[in-house]
Amino acid sequence: MKSFRISSILIAALLFTAASCKKPDNSPANYFSFKGRNYEITSAFIDKDARDTVLGLHMDLYLLRSITTKDTADLYLGAADLQAIPITGNFPSLDINSQANRQASCLMFLPNKSAYESGPGGSVDIALSGVTYSLHFNSISAGVYTYGLGGASQYTEADKIGGRYSGVPVSANIVAYSARTNSFFQKLVLNRKASHN
Repeated sequence: MKSFRISSILIAALLFTAASCKKPDNSPANYFSFKGRNYEITSAFIDKDARDTVLGLHMDLYLLRSITTKDTADLYLGAADLQAIPITGNFPSLDINSQANRQASCLMFLPNKSAYESGPGGSVDIALSGVTYSLHFNSISAGVYTYGLGGASQYTEADKIGGRYSGVPVSANIVAYSARTNSFFQKLVLNRKASHN
């Protein structure tokens, strides 16, 4: 009876020790993740002038960059709303061609030269405290769009974007950064114009 009691105490102690030694979160403080890899965010930019005055569209564009000695990965985030200023709260990720008033869209370039756009599924939470922005990516679907005759699109998911960012992004003209980013922004604006014609 005594040995049974001792064994029970030892088992309980071992279980407590195992529960106390959970694997630590080795993710960087600021990062985005895709296909099992974390990309540490080494610099962040925001374009608060990416707004269409005719439509009344309010949009903030972010560029989150992961730069190492070997490669570079870029994640662009557009958060749009026809009503809210500042652009904060939860923004669902929808089809890139969605005409919804409120949504988040992503464009991502990875070191292997592959590019992905966000699709339906997941969301991003955006908070602002003073000049500090906090972003939290909630399993945003990302993949590839293929376009057929008549412009109809088909979306194929590759994986989901996760991660987080907290800091003070540098103000920049992201829209004019490249032809691809300008096209990305124009697509978001034009889709919302179509819904209000």
